[in-house]
Amino acid sequence: MSEDDIFDKVCIVFQKQQLAKDSIFENVHMYDRSKGENDVIRALEKANAMDIVNNLDQGIYKIYGPEGTYFSGREIQRISLARAFLKDSPILLLDEAMAFVDADNEMEILEAINRLKENKTTIMILHRLNSAKSFDEIIMMEDGRIIGSGPHDQLISACQEYRKLYEEYQQTVKWRVRNA
Repeated sequence: MSEDDIFDKVCIVFQKQQLAKDSIFENVHMYDRSKGENDVIRALEKANAMDIVNNLDQGIYKIYGPEGTYFSGREIQRISLARAFLKDSPILLLDEAMAFVDADNEMEILEAINRLKENKTTIMILHRLNSAKSFDEIIMMEDGRIIGSGPHDQLISACQEYRKLYEEYQQTVKWRVRNA
């Protein structure tokens, strides 16, 4: 396969996405120029990003950057997910796609990712183990080698390292900051 063929079949969402200093429409549209405004809006809806657009005076045509508006990390991530929905590649690579998302927004973005990965080969690199539960196959690695693989329930019972990591993660989910 040529490099172009590979990139036609793969969509990548990195942990730290960048937006072009252009409209939201163009930022989503950049992965598939054949799609129109309604397609971009549907992609934004699937990515749970329409609340961002609905709060802007120019909607999807609002410019991002010095001449327009800025977005939080979670907003940028949802716009980036809309790109992936619009491109609709058969292979999806998510590299720590929820790394900069707070716990309150994790479920909203995970919901969008679960829709996005339907009927696709999806590889997701992650450290937030709650996100891993919805995948068919989880590969637990340590020092560059595979120490366990399988669905979540199987790894919990068969891989001590995974179970320990998952239990520790569950404890951190309960953490709260209190005023003294």
